[in-house]
Amino acid sequence: MKNWKTVFFALLFSQSLIASTSEDLLKNLKSRFTDLPKGQGALMKSFTHHGQSYIYDQALGIIAFTNAGRQDDAKKLLTALRVLQHKDGSLYFSYYLDGSSPYPTEGDKRIAGAISWVALASVHYQAKFNSHEFKEFNKQFQLKLIGAVSAEVLQSIKEFGLNNHVNHLGYLPHHEAIMEQRSSQVLLLIEIDSQETRCIIPGKLFEYMVTERPIIAIGPEHADFAQIIKETNTGTFFKYDELKALKTQILYYFEQFQQNNLKVFPVGLQQYSRISLTEKLAKLLIIHH
Repeated sequence: MKNWKTVFFALLFSQSLIASTSEDLLKNLKSRFTDLPKGQGALMKSFTHHGQSYIYDQALGIIAFTNAGRQDDAKKLLTALRVLQHKDGSLYFSYYLDGSSPYPTEGDKRIAGAISWVALASVHYQAKFNSHEFKEFNKQFQLKLIGAVSAEVLQSIKEFGLNNHVNHLGYLPHHEAIMEQRSSQVLLLIEIDSQETRCIIPGKLFEYMVTERPIIAIGPEHADFAQIIKETNTGTFFKYDELKALKTQILYYFEQFQQNNLKVFPVGLQQYSRISLTEKLAKLLIIHH
């Protein structure tokens, strides 16, 4: 009986949301927002369990704000769901307000009905605001690979369903590779996740830094090149286990690209020029002579 009461309440509440745009209701919904870090949107506190956010509550909030024309608030809720979404498109039934979830620890709870509410809310948002921001990434994303790529990496790309997004150019003359870097929107830099590679600074990092394109770097914890990227303001570094943060950053860059505002503002690059680095090396050799 308790479950039927919950369903009945949800149906009644959804009808009131669809029909109503009263300020009191919208204020109540907005007061339940908990912002996730780094522009990952917001989760809305449940009506029955204030320590969690159920995805159908999120969906109902999106519908209410959309009906009221409050795109920014609806977008915040949708953005959080996009960040939390699994690679197969599904979502857990509920999340804690920091974005973590009681699942799969308490079982793999993904309920088609609740996910359908999210789909309904997303379609409603897109129709109301004539928005394509939550589906355009799949159309426009291209992963450009230059040089040798192992069969293992290509197989992994295939397993994740990304084959149609890959453009493998193979080896290119250096000047052509530089042109491809400068014409790309975001540059990817990956180092092997091991203690032995922490001190490796990839040579292409310095080529990337002068393109004025944002860098997404992935590598081992305490990697030396992570500090260089941070100090020069040329991109963002992620450890291998920071999947959610990486996804958020990619979506942020894509939104900036859509607004024709994707750029970085490097600082202190002069210290990494060939002349400057050669001068530092010469001084070290003199000191240790």
